[in-house]
Amino acid sequence: MNRIALGFALALTAASASSAFAAADVYRLTLKNHKFSPEGVTIPAGKKVKFAVKNLGATPAEFESGDFKAEKVIPAGKEVELYVGPLTHGSYEFHDEYHEAQSESSVAGKMLHTLVGYTACPAGTQIAAYLATLAVIVGLARFVGRPQPAARQAA
Repeated sequence: MNRIALGFALALTAASASSAFAAADVYRLTLKNHKFSPEGVTIPAGKKVKFAVKNLGATPAEFESGDFKAEKVIPAGKEVELYVGPLTHGSYEFHDEYHEAQSESSVAGKMLHTLVGYTACPAGTQIAAYLATLAVIVGLARFVGRPQPAARQAA
C-alpha cells in the first residue's frame, strides 16, 4: 500500500512540475532587416520565460541581451528557443550582435553608438580606449587650467 501511495505522490509531483514548467511565459520575436519585433519585452518578476525567436533574414544573426545575459545564434530562416530567468520585473532589451549598428533598440543606445561608437557589450580594448581617452582629457584640463606664474618685472 505504501508503494502505491508513494508512486501516486511522485506521479502527482511530476505532473505539477511539468505543468508549471509548461506554463512559462512565451515571448515570440521575429528578426527582419536586423531589427527585432517587438523591440523589447516586460518580464514579470520571478518567472522563467521562453523566447521563440524566428530569423526572417537571409543571413545568420545572434540574439543577445546584456540585460539578462543571453546569447543565441539564429541561422537564416530558422527559429530557436531559449529560456531565461527567473528575473526581476522590468523591461528588457535585446539586439542582433552580428549587426549591432542596425539593431540597437533604445534611442540612447542609437545616439551613443552614432556619437562615440558605443556598443552594448564593449570589448576589453574598447574599455581601455575609453579610459585612456578620459585620462588624457582630465590631464589636459588640469594642464590648461593651471594658473600661469606671474611675469617677472624688471627692477
